[in-house]
Amino acid sequence: ADGAGTTSAAADEAAAAAADGRPRPELRLQLPQALKVKLVADWEAVTRERKLVPLPRSPSVASLLEEFCASKAKRSPADRVYQELQAGVSSYFNQALGQVLLYAFERPQYEALQEDPELAGLPPDKVYGPEHLLRLLVALPELLEAAALEESQALVLGAKLQELLRFLHKGHAALLPGAHAPPPRAYVDAFEGEGANAGPVGSRAPASKGK
Repeated sequence: ADGAGTTSAAADEAAAAAADGRPRPELRLQLPQALKVKLVADWEAVTRERKLVPLPRSPSVASLLEEFCASKAKRSPADRVYQELQAGVSSYFNQALGQVLLYAFERPQYEALQEDPELAGLPPDKVYGPEHLLRLLVALPELLEAAALEESQALVLGAKLQELLRFLHKGHAALLPGAHAPPPRAYVDAFEGEGANAGPVGSRAPASKGK
């Protein structure tokens, strides 16, 4: 489930658009410059400085999304879009983390979590925090390309995700990245011994790095 209200009607609309040459609706997000800097700092901390975010992270992705929705509920209690957004982003995060949101140096940490008796049963959104949530938000437009969003859905979803970015920017930018710490030497030695490199797994270095 993508949590964005995608329906079979939307799929029909996308098919019709492709058939008659109309462009498929795009999800557009503008990343604040301050968050671009944080994104690059996160990338450098992991891939160049060989540091990791200690887990479980506080605040977690789940708690950040809950806080965001609670702040919106005070203004528009009847608006269910934010609850749907919360569920959708959490779902996407839990599915995407192990596939496209981790850098190679983080992979052994992720695999070790599967063996941790206290954390193994928890979904990723309750273990990881703002660093990885920001990575997801940057990747979402590309991840959602395969989803058959109608133009109205893309506009609404884009607007709500932009609000979430502003929420992270204004309320939690101080948390990013900041939490990285060097892992034990044995972790680094094992990583290097496997012949791995510091590049990302399933994702790229932040596009904003050269901007």
